[in-house]
Amino acid sequence: MAEPVPGDTALRVVESDRAAREASEAGARKAGTPFLSFFSAEEAVSPALQCGFRAARQVTSAELFELSFTNRSDNLRPSSSEALLVASL
Repeated sequence: MAEPVPGDTALRVVESDRAAREASEAGARKAGTPFLSFFSAEEAVSPALQCGFRAARQVTSAELFELSFTNRSDNLRPSSSEALLVASL
């Protein structure tokens, strides 16, 4: 893995809807592709800051909707369990 440099941004999935994600995990495990872990916003943000990222925050599914899915004619929406960790050096 390459060393991060100032200005880099990292993304990581954060779990905000554990029940739905756990159901997905069970189906994925049955198919042979298990999820590795679940993270609350704090569980994801805290280690990023401890590892030296200057800033880290969770982007919720509601924010993702506002940023990328508003005014779509097909009503496509992100899953309620989709969230990202955005961390910058």
